[in-house]
Amino acid sequence: MSGIPTPPAVTTPAMAARREIDGEIRYPGHVLYTEQALARAAAVLDDLYAAAGRNGLGVDDFRLSGLAGPALHAVRTQWMTGGPPARTTEQRDLIDRLAAALTARGLTATVRTERDFPYVAVARTAAMPPLGPTGHASIWVGLGGDEPDRATGWSTAVDLRTFSPGCDIVASYDPAGVASVADVIAAFAAGRTRNPFQLF
Repeated sequence: MSGIPTPPAVTTPAMAARREIDGEIRYPGHVLYTEQALARAAAVLDDLYAAAGRNGLGVDDFRLSGLAGPALHAVRTQWMTGGPPARTTEQRDLIDRLAAALTARGLTATVRTERDFPYVAVARTAAMPPLGPTGHASIWVGLGGDEPDRATGWSTAVDLRTFSPGCDIVASYDPAGVASVADVIAAFAAGRTRNPFQLF
């Protein structure tokens, strides 16, 4: 209908917080942030801005503190410090669920165990970026850790017998986290996200 002005777009504080969080992951290093993690960090940032408002500070004033990065880091630290369950049937259940979720998203995913470490091998797709020295390597996803009896978080790496570049995946250790990890891996396999394996 001509002649009727279009109302200006309204940016809510929550939308502004999410935009800042998204801006923080342009150069995230060796970390894949799931949608679950981004939404949680945006909610944390929005709450921080609300607290600032209650203390007489405007969002524009408070934004100068650069809290988007710390909000992301806090979410990552909370999940990775608390850690997933130890290598028990509960952890194996998460791995089995992840394989099923990846398969449901059209990927070839196989659960394997190596040195008591269960993980999901994800077959290479035509849309994946070149990986490994020849460019033809695939990836694996699992619950990685520094100690044999305690895992520290979701991780993924290039599937190589020698040194394998990898990265952390930020997500919770429950069915919602499994779905979020499956989504980010499926997006990578489809060539819709950046390549976090920057060494190869």
